[in-house]
Amino acid sequence: MTKKLRVGILGATGMVGQRFIQLLENHPQFEITALAASDRSQGKKFQDACTWRLSGEMPAFAKEMTLYLGKREVKLMQLGPGHTSGDIVAWVPDAGVMFTGDLIEYHSACYCGDAHLRAWPQTLNAIRDFNPKAIAPGRGDALSSRQTVSEALAKDWTWARIDRLVRAILLAGAYELVHRKDVPPKVAINEYVDIAHAFYDQGEPNFINSVLDRVARQARSAELVK
Repeated sequence: MTKKLRVGILGATGMVGQRFIQLLENHPQFEITALAASDRSQGKKFQDACTWRLSGEMPAFAKEMTLYLGKREVKLMQLGPGHTSGDIVAWVPDAGVMFTGDLIEYHSACYCGDAHLRAWPQTLNAIRDFNPKAIAPGRGDALSSRQTVSEALAKDWTWARIDRLVRAILLAGAYELVHRKDVPPKVAINEYVDIAHAFYDQGEPNFINSVLDRVARQARSAELVK
């Protein structure tokens, strides 16, 4: 019998991730050996965090791992939290290419329910330090030139660069979540997402939903678990 191929599951452990776990459990050719989970399962045992359970404990994922695809070196690294606490990048040194996953979502709406918003910029700075020639983001077009890489990693991204109407919706929604305790958080979020849908047909409603969900989890987490 040939040795099983070791597989690491990285990122959030949502339903999609759990489906992968179900498919790989007791597979004759693969075994799951590492998991980088989201905040929602932080502090829990893997068996308790996921619907599909595995026998045995899961070893922790190392901060850095080097693989060789033939003669090509590929480094898997955890540079810091951002989209989730377990974000991993894949760096190909000889090509100057980095696969960032959802740490970078170029011109695309970004789910922020498990995000570390204050730490995210520092993690992007760590990516910038590698001076990549190209980046494969989690969503959006490939960044195939240094100019597009620089745009995606721009240090001057500020609140002012967000569309003015999106800012207004976020501020109003955040105020209601924090100060209007008579309005259930899910109702408040849905109201402002509906407002966004009246003005936008691209990714803005999803972005607003993600940010307000994050606010609700920080300000009124007890109500969300009822």
